[in-house]
Amino acid sequence: VSQGNSTPLRHWTCNVYGTMLLVDDLTPNVGLHWYFFAEMFAVFRPFWHFVFHALAGAMVGPLAARMPHRPLLGAVVGCITVAMLKPYPSL
Repeated sequence: VSQGNSTPLRHWTCNVYGTMLLVDDLTPNVGLHWYFFAEMFAVFRPFWHFVFHALAGAMVGPLAARMPHRPLLGAVVGCITVAMLKPYPSL
């Protein structure tokens, strides 16, 4: 990483996190994103990107409220939910 020039760091950040947020690669995998976005019109992609990414975050509150006395179970269910909703699922 160059200290004087932030271009390599910016390029690396866009490649790592931008891919997860923008879901550019639509090759088939075990996730739900590739099929859903391959079948949809390009006009609606920004809206559904927001919905898919917000869905995992929106489940945190209800999971915590539903399992206040079992935090480990809530964490495991939360991790499973996030893993299922990721654009590029992996173990």
